[in-house]
Amino acid sequence: MSQLHLSLLVGLFAYALYGIAVVLMKHGADVIMHPKTMLATRASAARALVWIAGATTNFIFVVILTVALGLGHASVVCALNGFGLVVMAVLSRVCLKERVFAIELCGMTLVILGVTLIGYFAPQVPGPLNSYRTANFLLYSGVVCGVSAALVAYTLARRFHKAAVIFGVTAGVLGGISMMIQKIFVTPVLGRGLSAAQIATALATSRLVYIFIVVSMGAFVMVQVAYQFGRAIQVIPATVSAMILTPVMGGILVFGEIMTPWQSAGTIFIVVGVILLSAFNKESKVAAEAIPAP
Repeated sequence: MSQLHLSLLVGLFAYALYGIAVVLMKHGADVIMHPKTMLATRASAARALVWIAGATTNFIFVVILTVALGLGHASVVCALNGFGLVVMAVLSRVCLKERVFAIELCGMTLVILGVTLIGYFAPQVPGPLNSYRTANFLLYSGVVCGVSAALVAYTLARRFHKAAVIFGVTAGVLGGISMMIQKIFVTPVLGRGLSAAQIATALATSRLVYIFIVVSMGAFVMVQVAYQFGRAIQVIPATVSAMILTPVMGGILVFGEIMTPWQSAGTIFIVVGVILLSAFNKESKVAAEAIPAP
């Protein structure tokens, strides 16, 4: 098994954990956002514990994803993000006995097909795993974050009815940028054959680690805010799609990575599958919730 294929397997496992974390955190997000009533009842306390379990799972996901990014290309590993939604759909059917609609089955099929294309057609000669220019990264991240900030400002000023989608996209963009930062600081460290203690020391002394923490926490908070403006079927596809496309394009434009045509097609299949999995079921026909007054 090649190093790139190993990165795909580790990435799939990481995103499966992410899918579980999203479900748990969504269940308790409204309680966490109102800490004064968090422990008011047993039910609210239980939901807070569920949210904590989800946050813990999300932290484990970040650690495992860091390993995957150290082994492979950001444009390839991050494209696998939609696999978490497949895991969510399967768990809903098996554990919760929820009905899976035909359109969701199509979405699952597209995601699995996309993952297969990305893995099977991985380039045999991957090139350097951490070749990038700081100026390119700053320019790219500045442009995408600037556009997202402008959309958020417009949403808050105009009370735009697509607030959940806008905040979800912003969370995904921040999450994608944080993955690129992970790629920048973790690849040189993992590639030096250091012990676990030496790796921990090297990461703890890297300024990029703390920038990563700030950006990823910003994404984490933004998605919790997005849940207050709409339902998961509005937030999740926007967040996950942006979290796929931001590092995929960044991998190509910043790191100089090359995706084969089949891998590019696989990425498109995954994004479309994400939308089908979470945006076009019966619940999505309900009118969007009004934006709460500030």
